[in-house]
Amino acid sequence: MLFIFLLVALIDFRLIGQNGVMVLDKINTGEMTGSFITALYSDYKGYLWVGTANGLNRYDGYNFLSFRSTKSDTTTLSHPSIRCIKQLSNESLLIGTSSGLNVYSFATNTFKRAKLDTSCANAKKKNIITCLEKLSDGRIVVGTRCGLMIYDENTNVLKTFASKDTTLLKISGFKAYLLIRVGPYGLALKRL
Repeated sequence: MLFIFLLVALIDFRLIGQNGVMVLDKINTGEMTGSFITALYSDYKGYLWVGTANGLNRYDGYNFLSFRSTKSDTTTLSHPSIRCIKQLSNESLLIGTSSGLNVYSFATNTFKRAKLDTSCANAKKKNIITCLEKLSDGRIVVGTRCGLMIYDENTNVLKTFASKDTTLLKISGFKAYLLIRVGPYGLALKRL
């Protein structure tokens, strides 16, 4: 009787555990820019984007294509340390790094570095991107180490988000498209 109970229990857990799980088997991490993964994203084409501390990788199911940062080449990533990835449209992805926001173009296979509004105080800290979200009204909200920014697609500029009722110290993540976790440990919530 105990044997049958354990057998049924194990089968049940196995079925629940495999529901909707993507299994990546025999991936050669030697093709990647590093083994310390900092961000994962699956785009509309089915590519798996893997951000690491040393660059960005696109996995097509068979091979990795690596993207690295070259300071003198503005069509590459602004920094090798990838923090977050978000699909902007069918033509582009947003890539947040430890030194700026990048827009990847599927058509040209290159990056465009977003400019930081020159009036921003603490520009260096505001360039450390921690999270990204596109709101239902079309605004692209960017969390940084020093507050909230809004990305303007038309001008390719990051601007400070003006909030008269609350000072946003550090954005550590977004929840449910309208709530953001704020503060050094994400302990407070703010509704946009």
